[in-house]
Amino acid sequence: MKRINLPLIAILFILLAACDTSYERSVYDASITSGDVTIKITEGTITEDTENISFLLINESENEYFYGIDPILEKQDNNEWYTVPLKKDVFWPAIAYLLMPESEKEETFEIETYYGSLGKGRYRIIKKLFSEGNEIIAAGEFEVD
Repeated sequence: MKRINLPLIAILFILLAACDTSYERSVYDASITSGDVTIKITEGTITEDTENISFLLINESENEYFYGIDPILEKQDNNEWYTVPLKKDVFWPAIAYLLMPESEKEETFEIETYYGSLGKGRYRIIKKLFSEGNEIIAAGEFEVD
């Protein structure tokens, strides 16, 4: 009968538990984004040390939209988007902001506050906006060098 190497199995389980499995496949795709509102990243160079990213929410419609602070960040891997997990014990105020028709609003996405630092790669910020009970999605992509 073969003898089981318990210390080796314990180390294997610890290593597997340490692997980051919290990245989940995105529920958002290009087909659900709206042309009414777009996101334009205005931050110049974005590096692994960048703490905040500035962007414009651009409403090109005649509708008013409401949106919140809630951060949604995704990372691209092998042409698939995955949700970047939030840091533990973070929260944001439940405030609704108004985006007027045919207007722009500058916003700041707080990377350090909600996610820590980012590794190199392609990312996108997702914003959910609401108008008359309907939800739309806006997305803005950027590269971390």
